[in-house]
Amino acid sequence: MNFEDFIKKGLARRTFKDKSLAKAVLQNSKEDLKFLENLKIE
Repeated sequence: MNFEDFIKKGLARRTFKDKSLAKAVLQNSKEDLKFLENLKIE
């Protein structure tokens, strides 16, 4: 199935802006980066 078929069949959900979700994702990303700063990868 190509992208146009996917859209035509209505399989894509309509989305809306979710500020609280965006803030949560940013906070989790910051915490992940802090953890990874101290991790030594060889």
